[in-house]
Amino acid sequence: MGKLLTSRYRCYALALFLVGGGLALMGSSWVPTKDPPNQPGPSNLTIEPRHYNLLAGVQHTFTVTNNGPNPTGSLQTSLEIATPRTASVEEFPIFADTCNANVVPAGGTCTLRVSFEPRDLDPVKGAFLTVADGTDRAKATLLGSR
Repeated sequence: MGKLLTSRYRCYALALFLVGGGLALMGSSWVPTKDPPNQPGPSNLTIEPRHYNLLAGVQHTFTVTNNGPNPTGSLQTSLEIATPRTASVEEFPIFADTCNANVVPAGGTCTLRVSFEPRDLDPVKGAFLTVADGTDRAKATLLGSR
């Protein structure tokens, strides 16, 4: 499906004349319009902390902030393993997520609680935690250690 694009300007024409087989527009004015309130638009997502060393069995809270002037679109949380040969997504469980499938207003926040639950004896594993709305994303680097 296509996306409806709206103009940020309105044109007001004062007169339209037929001159010599052509049209002439006289006295037009372009006036800026305001964005409709509470509509998704450019956001500026950040996540804190951006880098974190998760200790085995200890949960940590990550805060995502919308620093932009508009609400986000519907957010999606994802976890990508940085060390795929030695780690799996099950080792970085997300216990609480107020971001996924939600819209964050301008200046608002949402949170995620993540832990490291190692399944073997490898001492260190890495992952990327991402929260995105299709136009912007915030990404944290996770390091899991015993």
